[in-house]
Amino acid sequence: MIYDYHNIIRFQGDEDHLTEMEEVVGTPDHPLSFAKIIPFLTTSEDEHLSLPACKYNGMTKNNTHIFVGRNRNGIIQFQRELKSSDFTEAMSFRPNCMMCWCTENWGCNSEPDEISICRTEGKITYDFFSSSPPYGIINRLREIFPELHISAYFHSMQDERAGYY
Repeated sequence: MIYDYHNIIRFQGDEDHLTEMEEVVGTPDHPLSFAKIIPFLTTSEDEHLSLPACKYNGMTKNNTHIFVGRNRNGIIQFQRELKSSDFTEAMSFRPNCMMCWCTENWGCNSEPDEISICRTEGKITYDFFSSSPPYGIINRLREIFPELHISAYFHSMQDERAGYY
């Protein structure tokens, strides 16, 4: 996956709303997860089956499908196995194109990479790389947290485009 967009998202507001926002956007292991903000798939039991865009490595002998996600340095960040029934349901959104689903809903086709966080009183800043600006994620966060001021900036490392969204 090519992560050539540098992004900075800043949240400003009261501490209670900022703490609530931190719980929604990530977990202690993954402080910023697009799949947690806009889940890839919700099962009938209302459990989230997060499957970020990643490389499909085929089917194993025990009929599970394997997906591997790597960061910009080629290091494996996660490996996820899905049973055939879950894989079929996941792919029903758009056959053979989970990356298309992510792009349409998140604004980019993969989870963020190289995340750093700076928290000061009344402000949290997320600094990360992505495959393109995550417009869908920012729009969703603005819907969820209207009481927070959210500013977002991107810079393309490839063609030097930059802007706010």
